[in-house]
Amino acid sequence: MAAVPVPFALLGAVIAWTVGGSLRESWYIPARGVTAVAEFSHSTHTTRVYGYTAGNSHTYTGPVGGQHIELSYDPRDPATAIRPEGLYD
Repeated sequence: MAAVPVPFALLGAVIAWTVGGSLRESWYIPARGVTAVAEFSHSTHTTRVYGYTAGNSHTYTGPVGGQHIELSYDPRDPATAIRPEGLYD
């Protein structure tokens, strides 16, 4: 009988790990990260590519944006950046 709940517990742990990572990016990085201005580089069929410098050059892709956008990146991993979106973005 104890073997039946084990797969459900493992599934719950995987879901919690996945949601936790998304919450970290959406909350932690804008609150504790470094803000940078990224400049439009080029576009593909569905995304716009921006470049920013955080020690080295990095890229960020997103579906919308102007010539310059504001990004927040994790100082421990500058390649991990998000675009903090406001209410009307």
